[in-house]
Amino acid sequence: MVIDRIKVLDALLFLLAFCYVFASFPAHATSRGIIVQTQSSSGSTRQMQLYTGYHALVVGCADYHKGWPALPNPVNDAREVASLLDSMGWVVNLLTNPDGTTLRRELNKLVTGPGKNRDKAILVWFSGHGQTIKEADGTKLGYLVPVDAPDPEKDLLGFMEKAISMRQIETVSKQIWSKHVLMAFDSCFSGAIFQMVRTKPSAYIQEKVSYPVRQFITAGREDEQVPDKSVFKDVFIQGIKEGFADLNGDSYVTGEELGAYLQENVINYSRKAQHPQFGKINNPKLDKGDFVFVLKRPEQFSQSSIIQSDLEAENKRLAEEAARLEHERRELEQIREKFETKRRLQEEKKRLEDESQRLEEEKPKLASIPKHVTAPRISLRKEPTIISNEIKIKNMLVEYGFFDRSRNAFGSFENDFADNNDGTVTDRATGLMWQKGGSTSSLENDEAKRYIKRLNKEQFAGHSNWRIPTLEELASLIKKKKRNNLYLSPVFDNKQIRCWTADDTGNSGYYYEFWIVSFKYGEVDQAVFLNRRKYPGWSVSTYNKNTMNYIKAVRSVR
Repeated sequence: MVIDRIKVLDALLFLLAFCYVFASFPAHATSRGIIVQTQSSSGSTRQMQLYTGYHALVVGCADYHKGWPALPNPVNDAREVASLLDSMGWVVNLLTNPDGTTLRRELNKLVTGPGKNRDKAILVWFSGHGQTIKEADGTKLGYLVPVDAPDPEKDLLGFMEKAISMRQIETVSKQIWSKHVLMAFDSCFSGAIFQMVRTKPSAYIQEKVSYPVRQFITAGREDEQVPDKSVFKDVFIQGIKEGFADLNGDSYVTGEELGAYLQENVINYSRKAQHPQFGKINNPKLDKGDFVFVLKRPEQFSQSSIIQSDLEAENKRLAEEAARLEHERRELEQIREKFETKRRLQEEKKRLEDESQRLEEEKPKLASIPKHVTAPRISLRKEPTIISNEIKIKNMLVEYGFFDRSRNAFGSFENDFADNNDGTVTDRATGLMWQKGGSTSSLENDEAKRYIKRLNKEQFAGHSNWRIPTLEELASLIKKKKRNNLYLSPVFDNKQIRCWTADDTGNSGYYYEFWIVSFKYGEVDQAVFLNRRKYPGWSVSTYNKNTMNYIKAVRSVR
């Protein structure tokens, strides 16, 4: 199977070479959409087409006539915002003084129209009254108030039929398929649908910006009154039009930058009367990316220079990819040679074993002497180490024949399990004794280490030398076929679906990275979590991945 992968790599190298040559020829100037320059943590940069375009629904409500006081300025504010976005090349839908039915219809049209385009950036702006109503469980729910909504204290049913709740706004944001949605409300009400953030905006556009996101900004807290002459709108326009919200000076304004700029300056200009709130939706699949305003209109750039820059970047990327694939091909050639050598040695070993068995059978039967196999078939590393290279993981899996769905799907290591009937299982193939179960709940990394100390202090199963397994040891348990919903022998409990190893990647900067094994998916994976001691004020949700895992402790029998 290694040979087949090498053939695939050779084909990919040929294809990359063809693409490299083809990309070197001039291209006709075509519409490239919204292009941003991203940067990785290592400092490398590349251009990314983030959007095919921008679409905005801008709403202003002023002529209230069902018990709410009229507001002189929201319609003019909405026109100013719409004019700004239009001058930047956006498609803008301006909606003034809508009743409840019209506002709902326009939000639904946003879902069924431009919101169906995954690569469209969607902005919703609302100026008008906002209201917060307390619910039975004590939580508070915000509402956008259209011009025909009555006063809820006089006609609550009529209000709820006309007003748009933030729960409905949340539903609209999730029905939109576009990856980036930003909603700004020049009103005050409860914003419980999103998580508050206090992280410092990044110094550059990160490549993860392309992940989906739903972001919200409100002009103030639920208990604050927003003045009719909007400070929030003025600061919003200054931040975008004049570029004041571009906090890192890279010609882009992100949603996080805009929220931080509005929060700081509106508080200042309003003499602390308004405290804008901003954040992302409380949804793990819609909180990773960031909305991006490109401050210059696309036509201000030379299209040919953009295309040329794109071609140069693509040529560089293709060259790097070709070099990487060539390196991997050489690595796989070496693995193939080792694999062939190991196969020949195993065939020779089996031949000698068969010959030895034949000679043994031909001996006179003098007595029946019991034999106890105490030496393991293979010896695995038991000391923790740093594994920073993905190639090393692949080499290890192929060398020992361990199964991994994504890295070595043809691996099939044969264990030799024995249930000791004391909560432990011995693998005579590796000479390792395992917990049959493990921790009863998922643990953070530091908690896992304390769990091992507790096992040794209590002398679990009569032993005090339990430890966290290395990656090689834990990977030896991955089975090729799924049993009890896990890629794990049914001799073990099926609660510990994902387990810690003692090995890490050596990263000790913004975050830590430890290797783990997922028996749910049958593969080696990583746990990534923020270095809280070094960066105590940073957002945990930005970095955390697979931070909670179980422990299946191990000890060496010999």
